[in-house]
Amino acid sequence: MRDKWRDYQVMGGEETLHKYLPETQLLTKRSLWEFMNRYNQVIIKPRHGYRGLGVSTISSLDKDLFEIHIENRKITLTDREEVYDYLKDLQKSHYYNRYIVQQRIPLATIDDCPFDLRVMVQRKRGSSNWVVTGKAAKVAAENFLVTNVAQNVLPVEEAIQNSTLCHIQHQSLLPEIDNIGIQAATKLNPKYRTVGFDIGIDHNGKIWIIEANFNPVISIFDLLIDKMMYETIKKFKKG
Repeated sequence: MRDKWRDYQVMGGEETLHKYLPETQLLTKRSLWEFMNRYNQVIIKPRHGYRGLGVSTISSLDKDLFEIHIENRKITLTDREEVYDYLKDLQKSHYYNRYIVQQRIPLATIDDCPFDLRVMVQRKRGSSNWVVTGKAAKVAAENFLVTNVAQNVLPVEEAIQNSTLCHIQHQSLLPEIDNIGIQAATKLNPKYRTVGFDIGIDHNGKIWIIEANFNPVISIFDLLIDKMMYETIKKFKKG
């Protein structure tokens, strides 16, 4: 299983990609509270997790009042030690030996639900040329902060036009997103021929690489009315 921490380090070593990466560290008591002091809200995720399992957010509500949001549940804790103990128990319950802590990106929303983009980057067998074969927007279900539990899948242009980014011309974002995906796939240089990047756009229109998936679910593209991207992705996967 891929290591999110290693992927972050590899992509972060590329000057042109570094600015698109949220600040990330291995989770320790020190890194947790440094990030909380800096950002007020962080995401905790397993290094080797997938499909949103074990992902939670921590928000500072007051000086000694914290909210942990995991799946669609919220827990309020009143002590820093209690927060860190909860995270240690969470790691044990998900049998992951290490977690990472990450700056939480305030994703753009549609009807108050955050969304991000799944960007498929693929290459044909025997080729080193990466191609963006599909992009789709995943809208988080109500009360969920991660889009792995999606209530809707939309064409990217439609999502942007109906979101808090409606003031931004999507024509200016899409070429940059494609370029980021190709650069990141080239830098990671996996043995795989398909990479699904989760790309976020914040309220200011800044693009962020959330993570790379090396066994991405492609069925979300079958949920779009236009099946052209879905068929292209399947064709690339075959060869």
